[in-house]
Amino acid sequence: MRAHISRDVKAKCQSRGIEMCVIPGGLTPYLEAEDIAIYRSFKDILCGEINAREESGDVQYTRGGNPRPPAVATVCGWIRRAWRATDSDTVINSISAAGFSENPYDWFIARREVYGERFLDSWAMPDAESEADTFNVGEIDDALDEVTIWHKEQRLGALLCRGHHFD
Repeated sequence: MRAHISRDVKAKCQSRGIEMCVIPGGLTPYLEAEDIAIYRSFKDILCGEINAREESGDVQYTRGGNPRPPAVATVCGWIRRAWRATDSDTVINSISAAGFSENPYDWFIARREVYGERFLDSWAMPDAESEADTFNVGEIDDALDEVTIWHKEQRLGALLCRGHHFD
């Protein structure tokens, strides 16, 4: 999946003042605190909203008897209410269970062989030094936009079309 780094998506995010970042492979589990408990609580509350709608008789049906989807504004209201009803302790405990705490030495990433020492060194730097030490994510995104992935069969076909011969 590469839609999130397409030029159109980047432009849309930029126009809305949304900053994007690239998470290197292998690090996404450190950002998934929501999977531990937050989503469970959130989904339970959201299911209550959906069930209340179904029981209210406010559902419209197609000629084929299938329920029509609710209006986007209705769904946004459900999500807003479900998120606000999600207990803040659930969020805090989930983040702690994912390895994040007040002390960065307790974070899972700090204990990794590959990234741990570098992470802690970077974390200890003042912001100006830390930002000066990082690579340009925009340049990497632009470079990745130009990358073409070839399957072996496609590469062979392209070479044959260009007149290359293999004995």
